[in-house]
Amino acid sequence: MEPIPTAREAAVPWEPLAFLPCQMTDRSGQGNRPELRLVAAVLADALQCVFQNVSAASGPPRRDFLDACYWLWDDSDDWPFAFINVCHLLGLDGAAVRRAVRLVIASRAKRPGPPRLRRR
Repeated sequence: MEPIPTAREAAVPWEPLAFLPCQMTDRSGQGNRPELRLVAAVLADALQCVFQNVSAASGPPRRDFLDACYWLWDDSDDWPFAFINVCHLLGLDGAAVRRAVRLVIASRAKRPGPPRLRRR
């Protein structure tokens, strides 16, 4: 019985082991790669959690809202799906996204002002 090759041994020698964000678009220039669709879905889910639950006072909807806000306003970049990294991969200005979200929260919230976020 032959040993199972490792990922490095099984890879074609001329294929890169990592990609830069600028290499993640197809020839048409559109970001149609599965990796970018996943990253975009992470951001879309967070925005949906914020926008749908902005008026929630308690329970799971409020928890979803606060979790998404924690993620959106967290400046750490120590994991691939951190907000800062997601914006970078998608070519978005994170500060502009935060400003837009803050405006939506202010316009839809029953309580004035941004949510009070406590450190976990």
